[in-house]
Amino acid sequence: MFYNFTYNIFKVNDLKAFILSKKSGFFKKPISIYNFFVIAKAYGKINLTLEILGKSINGYHEIKSVFQRVSIYDEIELRKSYDKEIKFNINIDSSDTTVHKAIKLFFQISMLNEKVSVFVKKNIPVGSGLGGGSSDAATTLRLLNVLFGSPLIDNDLFEIAKEIGSDVPFFLNGSTAIVEGRGDVVHPVQSLKGIYILLVFPEFRVSTKRAYEIFDEFGNFSQGLHTKELISFLEKEYSISELNNRLYNDFGVLFRDKDYRFINLFKEIEHITGQKFHLTGSGSVVFSLFERKSIALEISKKLSRAGYKNIIIETF
Repeated sequence: MFYNFTYNIFKVNDLKAFILSKKSGFFKKPISIYNFFVIAKAYGKINLTLEILGKSINGYHEIKSVFQRVSIYDEIELRKSYDKEIKFNINIDSSDTTVHKAIKLFFQISMLNEKVSVFVKKNIPVGSGLGGGSSDAATTLRLLNVLFGSPLIDNDLFEIAKEIGSDVPFFLNGSTAIVEGRGDVVHPVQSLKGIYILLVFPEFRVSTKRAYEIFDEFGNFSQGLHTKELISFLEKEYSISELNNRLYNDFGVLFRDKDYRFINLFKEIEHITGQKFHLTGSGSVVFSLFERKSIALEISKKLSRAGYKNIIIETF
């Protein structure tokens, strides 16, 4: 079973809903006879561990990782329409995004002959390692199923999510999970809630494809032991500072040694803050965990004075 999915349904003739949609730029044309639209938040994730175990014969990398849902989010608005329309609040060059793929596969599997208009408000940066694209796809699938009266069961949505891309299935399943395979095997575990996270946004981005190419050339495969040890650690009593020191990322280990941008980034922010930071996904965003928001705020101010863009979010 998927986690409880929160969304809002509005009638177009509801004045408050119409004003909300106008502010976001969703309605650019006269209102059609289709009188409902749905909105939901597409939450991001961080990797508490990320281990690359090997590479399969089909070219996919096998991973073992602990994914944690976090409170940074994109917003997806979706409604029935006479014409297919997919828009973003930022410049997206590709017409083959994860949202495009989700819509195409949903209608293909459900065999519905319908069209939708979608507006995606991006808050999660592209190329950050926070899973924005994957979460957008999963949320779009859930909204489509709501809007058209649940023509697909959970397993159908899960199979579509696996076909869209790595990590998408996790965003159908909830808060904290062990993720394996190429990101398509998800085992939910006890949720970690109320941990404050300081995200630091470097001025550069990292292509996931390029990150794996660098890993193939210079990296060393893991055995999954860091993830296993972290899960065992989480079953005991612990402090957030202890947890922060037990996180692990194979890309982080590699980039601290081979990529001058990350070498400089980690050196500077850890010197400024006295706090250990970690890579999420293949980057470029790095993060640190805090038990109290007041401490995270102090560290955030130090980084802001040094010119580093950052925000405080939390697990839930």
